[in-house]
Parts: sequence; C-alpha cells; structure tokens
Amino acid sequence: MSYAQEFESQETIPKAYPKDHVFLTVPYERPVGQSRNLYRNETVGAGVRYAHRLDSQWIVGLKFERKPILVQSDDRPLSLLVFSNQTQAIFRLYHPLYLLAGTELSMIMPSKKSVPPFVKDVDFQTEIAIGLNASLWWLVSQKGILELHVSRWKGTKTNQLQGLETSLGYGMGF
Repeated sequence: MSYAQEFESQETIPKAYPKDHVFLTVPYERPVGQSRNLYRNETVGAGVRYAHRLDSQWIVGLKFERKPILVQSDDRPLSLLVFSNQTQAIFRLYHPLYLLAGTELSMIMPSKKSVPPFVKDVDFQTEIAIGLNASLWWLVSQKGILELHVSRWKGTKTNQLQGLETSLGYGMGF
C-alpha cells in the first residue's frame, strides 16, 4: 500500500462530504463565576454559524449568536450579541460520529435591543472573550450535520462576563 492510499484511508471526514456548512443553532447560556451575581438566563437564544473544513483535520468558523439574559439587580432583559472566530481539530470516533475540540475568540456586546439597530447597554462594557469548545457532529446525510456544542468562555477586559454555553444546531453543506 502506498503512502497516498494509506493517508486516504486514515482521513477523518471523507472527501465526498462538503467542506462548507451553515448551521442554525439554539444556544443556552449559563453564567459562571462572577457573572452569577450579574445575570441569569431563563430562555434559549438563536445563532448562525459558518464552518469551513480546511482539510480532513481542521475546521475554522465564524458565528453570530444572540443570547437573551436577565440582569440580576433589576430583572431587565439584555441580549449578549456574540461574534466569534472558532478553530477546531476533528477526531473521528466512528463514522458518522466525530468529536471536534478547539478554541474561540469572541467579541461580546451587551445590547438593550436584540434586533437592529443594536443599542449598547451602558452598564456593561463590550468584552473580548477567549474560550475552549468541543462539539459532537453526527453526519445525518451527505449534506446534513447534527451538532451538540459546549463552550466555556471568559471575558478578558473586565472579567464581568463569563459563561458556559451549550447549543444544539443543524448544518447544511454546500
């Protein structure tokens, strides 16, 4: 067996599957650390994510999510608008189940409104957050992916905002 044939047999996601996917996600945000004193969550949000497979080993992606929260001090609603860049390594558990693990860099804007035009909340600062994430991908069809995603993130600017996000999503390949 040649090196090329051996490499082909060891790839993670087969080349016949699309390299680009758009996911619709339903995130649930749970405050962690100091954030437990600042806000709470009683509902799920909504998001969209683009994921591109660089080769059979890596995924890079961009995501936008709106996470509704309630400020603890006065029970007023607030939305965390999250813009993220993600990088994940792919590990094949068995086809069609894959584990992804990686990092993310996010810009988080606390907003009074969850629809454009967005109005920044004056009580919270915009945060730059870093995080670790993991996903389980179930390839349900040639173009469809069901995803369970977990992310632990922490703001680096004020340390006020930090959380644990769990989300469920469905991605369509193109």
